[in-house]
Amino acid sequence: MLGRLQMPVEKCIAAYTGLMKSVFASKQKRSMVKVLRGVQPRFSADALEAAIKKVIRDAGHAPDEPLYDGQEPQCKV
Repeated sequence: MLGRLQMPVEKCIAAYTGLMKSVFASKQKRSMVKVLRGVQPRFSADALEAAIKKVIRDAGHAPDEPLYDGQEPQCKV
């Protein structure tokens, strides 16, 4: 967020706090069938993806934009 999205520290902290609340808010429910099938995720990957895309959009970028744009980064993070 600091480097590629060029967000100030205060906005990064606020965005990360919001991201944590939305991603880690609810655990996946486990049933005996899921337990018997082996390791299952505790949190939703879809929620993580949606939260990251929201942070990118809020920073004024397109979510599908490449991370490397060919320019020298202004922030050495």
